[in-house]
Amino acid sequence: MSILIHCPACSAPIGNIGSDGTLQAICASCWYKFEAIYGSVTARVSEVEPVRSLPRLPQRYRRKYEFRLSTPQEVQLQYSTQGQEDWLPVHPGDRVSFLYTLRAEVRESLIAVTNHTTGKTYRLSSPERPALSLAVKLSFLSGIPLLLVLLPNGVEFPVAMLTAIGSMPVVSVIVAKLRSSKAKIDASQRLRLIAEQKLLGEKVELQQRLAELQQKYSTNQERVRQLISLNQKMVDVGADLYAKRIEKVSRAIALLEPQLTQEQHLIDQYVRTIKMVEIELETSCAVEQLPDAEDFLGMIFARLSELRTIDQKNQQLRSQVEADEEVKSLQP
Repeated sequence: MSILIHCPACSAPIGNIGSDGTLQAICASCWYKFEAIYGSVTARVSEVEPVRSLPRLPQRYRRKYEFRLSTPQEVQLQYSTQGQEDWLPVHPGDRVSFLYTLRAEVRESLIAVTNHTTGKTYRLSSPERPALSLAVKLSFLSGIPLLLVLLPNGVEFPVAMLTAIGSMPVVSVIVAKLRSSKAKIDASQRLRLIAEQKLLGEKVELQQRLAELQQKYSTNQERVRQLISLNQKMVDVGADLYAKRIEKVSRAIALLEPQLTQEQHLIDQYVRTIKMVEIELETSCAVEQLPDAEDFLGMIFARLSELRTIDQKNQQLRSQVEADEEVKSLQP
């Protein structure tokens, strides 16, 4: 089962976890770069410790977490939160992914933890928050040296104070840009990322539709089996006695069996198309750009359009069959 990771800023799909249990990807919508680490939790430690504070101020605490993940190589991850509450329900045996922002290929901040066993995601921060927090702190600190320069040179205190305050937004913007986790990529890379993200979105929709089709196919297959069994019982007891019912059941089977064949064909087409999308995505990760990549992507999207047309026709056929009085009368 492939694990798909979504961007916490815009919810767009950004990539699948690799065979090594990790993913490094750039979101094509907001350009943040992320690293995800996925595996099974083998150990979890959660402890509360006091935080140093000034005298006469209330004692503050933080909770420190330590996780060990079983990936192809065991990984140890740490994180801390303010306060004493243990609100990160991740336990040994859970399949979990940790999502970090990356800056200059270095993990910067833990953004989200997803427990794939329970299906819940815990947002710990936002991609832009670390840079903004640092920018605000440095902008305040930058005002102090400026005051120390202006005041000894005869600048009146109110003017010096206004100048220092006025410089803070400028410093804040500069620092935020310098510390941002957004990737710097050229136009061709952006086009490739946009195509990849579109394919990932298509893959999610295809997988959801495939699951629906497989569920309906299983239900209809069971209905046909029940009708065939019922038909055989009536024949065994007496074909003449149940002649009308046998005719009715046989007609329902004759209507349902072609639908099953069509649904199986459609399922096969969905499976094949999903594999085509996966091949393109994996190839895109292996090389920067394939020759004639645009033509190949165009072929895939044409294939998706054709598949949805077939699916629509199949749904119309299903509606006609389910509206048939013989089939309706034999539904459980």
